[in-house]
Amino acid sequence: THLAEEGLDLHSRKAVIPFILVVRAAMETAALLYMLDKKVEAAIETSKGDELEEFLRKATIGSRNDDTEVTPINTITALDHLSKKYPHIKNFYDDLSEFCHPNFAGVLASYSRLSDDKQKFILGPDPDPPVDFGIVPLSETLLVTGQYYDSVRKREKKLFSLFCGD
Repeated sequence: THLAEEGLDLHSRKAVIPFILVVRAAMETAALLYMLDKKVEAAIETSKGDELEEFLRKATIGSRNDDTEVTPINTITALDHLSKKYPHIKNFYDDLSEFCHPNFAGVLASYSRLSDDKQKFILGPDPDPPVDFGIVPLSETLLVTGQYYDSVRKREKKLFSLFCGD
């Protein structure tokens, strides 16, 4: 929710690229939450917590740099899992990703435009950018986040009673 709140603030200020970056990060978080829900569900069904424990270890202390020796969860893998249930999620993510890199969408399309008479190439941010581009992915991300957050919370007592005792 913190990412969504910051994203909406960026959206209201028409900060298109920062808004899209935050929406993309929120989607990655939602995908990990989806995987967490599935790991919790499996741990309860099998009464085995090894996979859940490994997931939590990777999700909480995993890093791609030398901060830890634990390999993190791959966010693309998490998004692929989520996309099996919601196929359009990966498409949203891929579209947003185009704006997060110094390529056409992230530079030329975002920081230049033709003059009204199409005679001049104007560099700089668009004074009236298409800020609504990321709203649908953000809305979908919030729905997914809410659903799987609630799902994990509903199983919390059962999970703790299985693995931590009463």
